[in-house]
Amino acid sequence: MPNRISKVIESLEKEGLDALLIAKPTNLRYLCGYTGSNGLFLITPKEKVFITDFRYKDQVRQELVKDGIPNFKVIVGERDIFTELPKLNPLKRKNLKLGFESQMLPYQLYLKLKSLLPQVLFVPTENLVEKIAAQKEKVEIQKIKKAVKITDKVFHRILNMLK
Repeated sequence: MPNRISKVIESLEKEGLDALLIAKPTNLRYLCGYTGSNGLFLITPKEKVFITDFRYKDQVRQELVKDGIPNFKVIVGERDIFTELPKLNPLKRKNLKLGFESQMLPYQLYLKLKSLLPQVLFVPTENLVEKIAAQKEKVEIQKIKKAVKITDKVFHRILNMLK
């Protein structure tokens, strides 16, 4: 997973962004193994901060893959995790270019973020993490091959049962 985060950081640099805020559940799972329904992941070249609420306190400690990810921090806040963002040092910088998943952020929440972080420049991104996930790693390819073999075995067993 550290390799995946490194690829996100490379994408930030290519896009001219200082940081990326991730909220999409599938992207959270892909990048750090989190399966809960309420989480935010802030990635900068120097810091990685994961935020969730108190309901997921135990889950986040069990699931989050921290090994090999330098400068990784977990914050367990209240139910509205967006209010934790102004407390983060990277987001205090004036004119910081913060990429966000435009397909995941309702307009009302966008306005709230702008009021919470008036010094930040919000830059919509589209499928930044998904483009990275589309290129499968060796481990992923091995798992896919194994799943295909299992599926083939099951299919051949039930084929005779079908009429």
